[in-house]
Amino acid sequence: MNWQPGTVLELIEQTARTKSIVFDVPGWSRHRAGQHVDVRLTAEDGYQAQRSYSIASAPEDRHIELTVERIDDGEVSPFLADELLPGDEIELRGPIGGYFAWEETPGTPVFLVGGGSGIVPLRAMLRHHRATASTVPPPVVASAATAPPTRPVAAVQAASAAPTGAFWLAGIVVGALLLLASLVLGDPVPAPVAAPRTRLDQVLRSRESGELLSVRSL
Repeated sequence: MNWQPGTVLELIEQTARTKSIVFDVPGWSRHRAGQHVDVRLTAEDGYQAQRSYSIASAPEDRHIELTVERIDDGEVSPFLADELLPGDEIELRGPIGGYFAWEETPGTPVFLVGGGSGIVPLRAMLRHHRATASTVPPPVVASAATAPPTRPVAAVQAASAAPTGAFWLAGIVVGALLLLASLVLGDPVPAPVAAPRTRLDQVLRSRESGELLSVRSL
């Protein structure tokens, strides 16, 4: 698989630490929703660094979109998130991966689960769902350490023509750490303050009705 030049067409700020980058890649091979690409940067002295990023665009889209979260001590993500400009050219290789990919199949159910930046391939799947006019309900479970920002939530909802049935399990990471601490130290886990609780039957009803269910505690 060869490296291909990709020209930056647009930079979309999703959060303070996350940007979506739209590339024009001539001769790009059609990808499957859920696949990723390798991105390679080359310094003036010849030093190279590469990382893999999930594709956020649908196979039907004209251009390739990646969503990158800046890692402060990273070699690649700070450049992509802070210094890249429209018109810049970056080396890409892909598409890669097949175990976490989804293609619309009539009548086949789908249930999407992701955490943090893992929502990116789910967004590609939801866009593919919309592009193919699939009638299969696509419920989504996504976890975050804190309540998710508005724009990513809106982006996920907008990726599907109908309500996605997405519901966020916010606080899962913090809750898991508190539980682990209680087991190790023997201290009781503090109860959430003024936070709504969600029961399994609510989650199941959300899956059937397609409503957006926001969960802020476990």
